[in-house]
Amino acid sequence: MISTRSLLKRVNELFGDAIKLQPFDRILSGFDKLTELAVSISDCSKITEKYRYLGITGYKIGDFSGNCFINRYLPCEFYRVPMLIYRSRYLIPLVFRDSPESHLLFQESYRIPSLIQLIDWELHFNPKSIIIDSVANNYSYAEKELFVLDTGYLTFRLAEIIDVASFPVSKMASYEEFLSWNREAHLLDNGHKGRHSMILNIDNDRERTELQLVLAIIQNKYPHKQLFQLPQINRISEKI
Repeated sequence: MISTRSLLKRVNELFGDAIKLQPFDRILSGFDKLTELAVSISDCSKITEKYRYLGITGYKIGDFSGNCFINRYLPCEFYRVPMLIYRSRYLIPLVFRDSPESHLLFQESYRIPSLIQLIDWELHFNPKSIIIDSVANNYSYAEKELFVLDTGYLTFRLAEIIDVASFPVSKMASYEEFLSWNREAHLLDNGHKGRHSMILNIDNDRERTELQLVLAIIQNKYPHKQLFQLPQINRISEKI
């Protein structure tokens, strides 16, 4: 029989360190004051220590401004935002849209590591699309200039992969099956239009690594699933 003390210890192990998002209203867009969700400042040190192995080197509370996903790319000003410092160079604001996927980010253990994988890929291939602002830094353990990332967009893109695509993709037996599904789903889309345009070219480094990223994130969710293998480079160029 499990003692009450042991049961309480187990409950604390499961839920005691849970990060809960709170209303955050220090956002201005024109004359409008927006309320979304954010991590509490008191939880920042806990998050920093937990994800230090992923490259989180600290946190800071600061201001920034710019056009971002959280308000449909309208100009916004953010005040006293808790932000993680990533690789001593980037800031990950811990403010999110009020949506289910924002809560899940801290409830499912594979989501933050997956978010970091997504950030790394976006910084390599699309840095201008996810960097909102740059701010001066006085911390000795980080660069003099820090670049603020668009957490709203990154969280949305992560949800597209995990909450929309992961289940059907995990059931696919081949790359060709994924291509057929992707024609309709447009999870990966190089933006080219037309009947004979390529929707996915495995020979292209950007498109190949994006698919590898998607599969890696889905593997994080289903670690015991055997996902389909990619063909050799220079073998397939799919056209619609």
